[in-house]
Amino acid sequence: MGDLAGAAAGVYLIVRSMQVGLPRIVLVQMAINVIVDTVVGFVPILGDAFDFVYKANMRNVRLFERHALEPDHSTRGSWVFVAAIIAAIVGVLALLVWLAVAIFDALVAAL
Repeated sequence: MGDLAGAAAGVYLIVRSMQVGLPRIVLVQMAINVIVDTVVGFVPILGDAFDFVYKANMRNVRLFERHALEPDHSTRGSWVFVAAIIAAIVGVLALLVWLAVAIFDALVAAL
C-alpha cells in the first residue's frame, strides 16, 4: 500500500510539473523514476532497501525545483538518463531473446 501511495504522490508531482511547463524530457525522467521505484518496491525486502536508497520522489522534487526555478537549465542530464534507461531495456530484451533461442536450440538438439 505504501508503494502505491508513493506512486500517487509521484504522479501528482508529474502532473503539477506538466502544468508549470517543465520540458517533456524532464517529465519522462520523472515518470521513469516513479515507475522504477514502484515496480522494484513490490519486491519483498529488496524493494524496501531500494526505496531507502533511491527516493524517487525526492529526485523528482529536485528536478522540479531545478527546472521550474531555472527555466533555462540544461536538459542534457535528463536526455542522458533516458537514453541510458532505453539502452538498458534494449540490452535486457536482447539478452532474453538470445537466451530463448539458446534454450530452444538445446531442446531441439536433445530431441
